[in-house]
Amino acid sequence: MPEQITDNSLSFIRTLIKERRQKGGVPFFVSSPITTEEDSRSTLSVQPIL
Repeated sequence: MPEQITDNSLSFIRTLIKERRQKGGVPFFVSSPITTEEDSRSTLSVQPIL
């Protein structure tokens, strides 16, 4: 499995951020919306958007 950010992942992240903004929560980028937490270490790290 190639480890790369696909258009689906970016779309998922944008949707997640939009939903969190609507709920008044703090939006953040998810390492990997599909794979497990162990796999996410080799992709993006979880970072809050300030």
